[in-house]
Amino acid sequence: MERSTQTKSHAQQLVESREGAELPDLLRELFVTRRMSKVAIAERLGVSRATVQRWIDDFGVDPRKQLTEAA
Repeated sequence: MERSTQTKSHAQQLVESREGAELPDLLRELFVTRRMSKVAIAERLGVSRATVQRWIDDFGVDPRKQLTEAA
């Protein structure tokens, strides 16, 4: 189930403010396009790997789905 964009956690707000991008778009860029690991994304964003995993699940960021849509 995808998270509503109206309810943003404090961590999400901080990351979006710092990175200058909406979190779903940022996760797609880092995880799908750049193929960064969840650990590397967590380190870059200053959150735990578990938080990155939750966000990926919440926002439906699926590399397989994204790559098939682009083809």
